[in-house]
Amino acid sequence: MELQDIGGLVQHQRDFFNTGATRDVAFRIRQLERLRRTVLDNEPAILATLKADLNKPQLEAYSSEVGLLRAEIDYALRHIRVWAKPQRMPNHMTQFPPSVWLYPEPYDLHSTITTIYSHEQTTAPHHQQRRADPHLR
Repeated sequence: MELQDIGGLVQHQRDFFNTGATRDVAFRIRQLERLRRTVLDNEPAILATLKADLNKPQLEAYSSEVGLLRAEIDYALRHIRVWAKPQRMPNHMTQFPPSVWLYPEPYDLHSTITTIYSHEQTTAPHHQQRRADPHLR
């Protein structure tokens, strides 16, 4: 892929993100399920590539890359509804309005461009930010 092609692809993805379609939890669930199916369908090719590029034995490649990625996707699928649920936030009684709600939404477009790197680190749903930020739990 040429550099100018990447710029066009990113702009296309950003335009799609700006439509608001990614706010829908059902859309995000479908995308996670699609990612899971893609990993399952391409598991032999992923394992072969990890062997060829990094000389990882099949068991190690599965446990540190494919299996871990599948576990991350499953974790995200189990928790996404809770993560997306509006949450009542504390506020001081002198502040108005009298109740404050947090509506979690996707931040922005996330693209990872990589050559030889951990497959799991470049494709896993990035819910670690949610664990680090107490307002997004």
